[in-house]
Amino acid sequence: MLTLFWTKAYGIIFEPMENTVVDVRKNGLEVELFDGSTWSINPDDSSKTAEWYPTQRIIVEKSDNERYPFVIINLDTFPQDQIQAALI
Repeated sequence: MLTLFWTKAYGIIFEPMENTVVDVRKNGLEVELFDGSTWSINPDDSSKTAEWYPTQRIIVEKSDNERYPFVIINLDTFPQDQIQAALI
């Protein structure tokens, strides 16, 4: 599960936890996770996410990319897909 905390001083504080894919939409450009979050996927990575399916295990981690500030790692693909994403 993805846990986000909001504070006035720091904005969103991120704690990575395991989650699962619920749905992949728009030919891989959007991914919904079990925790109810929806993610916009970098178009360069959408060909990978288009192949994802419900119940696959993922982890979301923070990244330094300003446009896509998170990386979604699919634990059930080999090699593990690492996708640039932004929370919608």
